[in-house]
Amino acid sequence: MSRARLLSAAGLAAAVVVALVLVATLGGRGEDAPPPRGDVAISTSLTPSPLFFGDLVTAHAEVLVNREQLDPDTVRLEADFAPFSLVGRPQESRSDSGRTTSIDVRYTLQCLVEACLPKPGGIELPKLQVHARPSTDNLVTYDQTWPRVDVVSRVEDAALATDPPPWRQQLALPAVSYRL
Repeated sequence: MSRARLLSAAGLAAAVVVALVLVATLGGRGEDAPPPRGDVAISTSLTPSPLFFGDLVTAHAEVLVNREQLDPDTVRLEADFAPFSLVGRPQESRSDSGRTTSIDVRYTLQCLVEACLPKPGGIELPKLQVHARPSTDNLVTYDQTWPRVDVVSRVEDAALATDPPPWRQQLALPAVSYRL
């Protein structure tokens, strides 16, 4: 047997072993997916990080709902991103796996106000609130924090430290011209 065929057979055997381990570990059917611990599991993220003033930011919230304890159709997300503004409509997708429903929402944000200028410690956004209704009980609210938004300057620190700054500022109006 040639060396190339031996290596190919070894690679194929390794791939089969990996596939069998994954099937044994994760289960071959979606019905085996475990539900989240408790009623709901919430995760949030912001990209990119850090970002420049005026950049678009994607805020991503994923909510895993245990369908044995909550009705996923009653789940509502309430997000306030002040001082950021929402750009367009949120994009939501849902999928089921076993006893778990995954609700995935993406928001596109932008901030063009002074509150979004670079500052130490970043910007803290208001908490995400997830409202849900158990089968026969009153409304339940879960709070989840967003990561801090780190805004960085487009101007280097060395340029800001020079006096006067290395850029020019025109304060006078140009001379009037009557030529046609």
